[in-house]
Amino acid sequence: MVSGNDGYGPSFLEEPEFERRMAFIVDFPVDKIMLGVCRWAQAQALQQGAKFDNLEIPERSPTSTVVVDGDDELMRGMPARFLIHADHRQRLDSASLPLNYKVIASSPNCRVSVVRIVGTKHWLSQNHLEFGKYTAKQMLRNLLDV
Repeated sequence: MVSGNDGYGPSFLEEPEFERRMAFIVDFPVDKIMLGVCRWAQAQALQQGAKFDNLEIPERSPTSTVVVDGDDELMRGMPARFLIHADHRQRLDSASLPLNYKVIASSPNCRVSVVRIVGTKHWLSQNHLEFGKYTAKQMLRNLLDV
């Protein structure tokens, strides 16, 4: 699992070291399991051509999220609606996602909560699954079983 935080803001893509630091995620072997969380999920998608848009009201708390694809390995055993910890000011624009990105969980304020990169064992979550207090911990259990 690779995690980040919201501290960089959208200018993090322009940092001189960004491409070097991100290369291992972008080129991560497709047969290996990877879960990119928060800023790293956004950075992975941005490297593949996705775009940001800004939230009018930042998400800074548990947010109600809906399972879009209950057949995905990461969503097994998840309730149809669950809480997941959100902490971001930007979100990925769903219309700009690469064709092999499949949204598997969504919230009213963040349509791209969790995506699967089709053809890989890679998932991206703009929200924090690692905050185990919420039902998202089932997703982490599922990740260990992939």
